[in-house]
Amino acid sequence: MKVQKVMALAILISLALTTGFAQSPAHLDSAWVRPPLEPKTVALQLAAGTVGGIAGFVGVALPFFLTGDGGGPWGSGAGMMGLMLGTGIGIPLGSTIGVFAAGHRDSTSGSLWATGIGSLVGLFIFGTATVELGLSSYLLPLTAAAGATITFNLTRHYRRRPASDH
Repeated sequence: MKVQKVMALAILISLALTTGFAQSPAHLDSAWVRPPLEPKTVALQLAAGTVGGIAGFVGVALPFFLTGDGGGPWGSGAGMMGLMLGTGIGIPLGSTIGVFAAGHRDSTSGSLWATGIGSLVGLFIFGTATVELGLSSYLLPLTAAAGATITFNLTRHYRRRPASDH
């Protein structure tokens, strides 16, 4: 049963990532070449997105944990609300900001909206697969960062027209 769910999620991932985000931005000439993808930039985006996701979770969830009813952070209603909002809002928002900031360079950028949607897709699809496979839910910030990194780099473009070689 787990294998079928993972296969279904893989199909959903494929559909989500091929819905037009790989197209060049409308304001760019279609003859432009996409900037080269550097492994160190991808690693930096994954790291910044993961740290951003953790910071986003803590930033959104911590006030709810601190105002809990004394039944422990997970047992109180406020703690559970913090857990849900931190996971659903804090992680994707923090991952989006981290990945976009790490990938936005002097000459290259990507789509902020696509990065945000990729973060949500990564969190909910990759995250569900992670939990279904019995892996730790502590990997959720990494799954959001992975989705954001993929979609940022699918929309990667030059911010300015590269200098002509002529």
